[in-house]
Amino acid sequence: MTATLVNLNTKPTCRVRALNPFSKEVIFRQNTLVGKAEDVENIVAIVAEAESEKVERVSIRRVNVSAEAAVSEAYEEADAKEVPDHLLDMRKRSTEGKDIKQKRIVAGLLKKYSDTFSKAEWDIGLTNVDEHSIDMGYAAPIKQRPRRVPMAYADEERKAIE
Repeated sequence: MTATLVNLNTKPTCRVRALNPFSKEVIFRQNTLVGKAEDVENIVAIVAEAESEKVERVSIRRVNVSAEAAVSEAYEEADAKEVPDHLLDMRKRSTEGKDIKQKRIVAGLLKKYSDTFSKAEWDIGLTNVDEHSIDMGYAAPIKQRPRRVPMAYADEERKAIE
């Protein structure tokens, strides 16, 4: 569903565009929850497009927005002491110029999702779940000899390999 801006004081209903990217048909029934409403504090710009006449018009009499979806997501807060050690530098860099509440929210997010971030250089691991290819256009692949590691980095490379 596309983002839609609505002034609830003047127009409590609006049209929204929905896209079904799947081959299975989806039917919106009355009282179906289709979106999340959030308060907008600052509108930077509005870009309006004329609606295409090719779009099939569907009429729904009423769509409920649940109380959970009507309010913006509440974030957990935490103290800086609760942030894991490997994320302290990230917390410091990302909270420069923020007020205390925002700093506590960032600390809460870092605490909640701490297992998402790497703790050390080599703890990420490998995966064979997905493969990728590099599109080279019409260029033929080339082969070059490996380049020698500069002597200044030889010790670091040896440590990493060990």
